[in-house]
Amino acid sequence: MSSGKKRYTQELYEFVKENVAGRTSKELAAMVSEHFGIEMTESRIKAYKSNYKLKSGTPKGTPKGQASALYPQPVIDFIKANYKGTGHQKMAELVNEKFGTVYTKEQIKSFYHNRHLNSGLTGRFEKGHIPANKGTHPPTVGRMSETQFKKGHLPHNTKPIGYERISKDGYIEVKVKMRPSGPDCNDNFVSKHRLVWEQTYGPIPEGQKIMFLDGDKLNCDITNLTLVSEEELLEVNRQKLICKNADLTQTGLLIAKACIAGRKRKKVLKQKKEP
Repeated sequence: MSSGKKRYTQELYEFVKENVAGRTSKELAAMVSEHFGIEMTESRIKAYKSNYKLKSGTPKGTPKGQASALYPQPVIDFIKANYKGTGHQKMAELVNEKFGTVYTKEQIKSFYHNRHLNSGLTGRFEKGHIPANKGTHPPTVGRMSETQFKKGHLPHNTKPIGYERISKDGYIEVKVKMRPSGPDCNDNFVSKHRLVWEQTYGPIPEGQKIMFLDGDKLNCDITNLTLVSEEELLEVNRQKLICKNADLTQTGLLIAKACIAGRKRKKVLKQKKEP
């Protein structure tokens, strides 16, 4: 024997050689352990047999399609008759209930895989599937149920109707409703200058704008507001005709209207001259 094989005695070698035929590695390991009073495992016996080229002559594994100690034939027949549409966990429960066994989900999964059994389940919800808990909410427990906002609850810092704030564009906004109409809506606040105008003169016509005569967006007094068209507002801004003096802005607005009217007349005359 080589130096790598001197771990075990010649007596053990002779014993294994004499008893290896027709016995599995597990059986042989048990015999060696009992005879020599040592701890011999199945894996060690397999290595020992491989090192010394000792053959037991027993078939390896269980022939395909036959029963084994782990899966008796009745269990195999039951699984094969019911695997379609049945997942691993469910099948383990069914088999254990019928045969009084303790198969795990992983064992059934391995059974399916080794025998190429496809349950047909994808693990995904099929089209049109309705979850069992649709429209329900999980119950709140403990401190969560005590501190959770109830339906209709308003935070302690909720601002009242009439509350004013300055928008990012510099306009005053007034709160007119406690809550927005929807989650993506902000209609509980409206611009104050539009609100003041509509309270005095009614709805603002389409295409019309409210202009601040003194150029101050925070001055929402009705005397400081005037209704102009989009074209007129563009013209006074382009010619810089808005002043801090509201009267001068009124004059500038007349100039803007005259300029717009003049351009329109020129356009009409030009069209008449064209053949």
